[in-house]
Amino acid sequence: MGKKTKFYLVAADALPEIFLKVAEAKRMLQTGEVSTVHEAAKMMDISRSAFYKYRDSIFPFQKRSGRGRAAGRHQPQRLL
Repeated sequence: MGKKTKFYLVAADALPEIFLKVAEAKRMLQTGEVSTVHEAAKMMDISRSAFYKYRDSIFPFQKRSGRGRAAGRHQPQRLL
């Protein structure tokens, strides 16, 4: 049987800087601010290998409320 992934909600200021930079690089790619991983990594002053290493480990958290959704429920999106 496969290993289940655990998720934790952690304040951004408690994270190592690399995770914040990778999250920002992912945001820039998603919004079209940059078109390549190379550009995003260069702008965030991280290596492409660091981006690829951590890209599946950091997701934005958006508090949502309204019909059918619990406030604070997180649904990770695979961006790349």
